[in-house]
Amino acid sequence: MPAHRLTRRFTSGEVNGMHVCREFDYIIRIMNMLSTVDTLARRPATPDVDHIQFYASDTKQSFIGVAGAWQSLEPRRGTATIANSATSVAVTLGTDEPDANYGVYVSLGYDNGGCWITSEAVGGFTINVKTAAAGGNGGCRWMLVRD
Repeated sequence: MPAHRLTRRFTSGEVNGMHVCREFDYIIRIMNMLSTVDTLARRPATPDVDHIQFYASDTKQSFIGVAGAWQSLEPRRGTATIANSATSVAVTLGTDEPDANYGVYVSLGYDNGGCWITSEAVGGFTINVKTAAAGGNGGCRWMLVRD
């Protein structure tokens, strides 16, 4: 099943003697044939020659095959809730990262006095806050990024 169905946004016309829409239609068809949608766990370890784009439906990540390896086109993201009177929450990633060399950005929904990340591992990390959320309102969003 193709990842993203590209659509034509160009009008018909001639450019240097070529029919513009026909050329873009060919490119769009080729991209759709080489794209796949599935869960991240079912993504092949390395891209095949006829498999250049992969969209992980469970983590909403896009990957492109470059030099025999997958490169993420966007960061992983998610949500976590810091329990009432707690000052940390462990985040478990659904699918392991290749290594722990990543950064995490966090957005918290309350004045927490400061936050930081610890225990970065291939399977997850911990979000820590200086001040516990009052009344259990410790919802936060996170985004994992790689160089």
